Amino acid sequence: MGNIITPYTNNHFNGNKMKTKFKPYYVVIFTSTHTDNTDGYSEMAAKMEQLASEQDGFLGIDTARNDVGISNSYWESLED
Repeated sequence: MGNIITPYTNNHFNGNKMKTKFKPYYVVIFTSTHTDNTDGYSEMAAKMEQLASEQDGFLGIDTARNDVGISNSYWESLED
């Protein structure tokens, strides 16, 4: 069973804990795998995060990479 979310949950965005009153949000989950040629990957990932952060409703992004990469972007609503 997953974690129970209470109104004062510690939320994580960009690895920073924020103790805030809970407000529902939406997560877009993106997974990827690298090929042998990763030229330009870091620059494109940075550009993707920059463009997302300029959109209305953007709350934050978390990323992790090992053999598989995962990025979670957080949004205020489904319309954002």
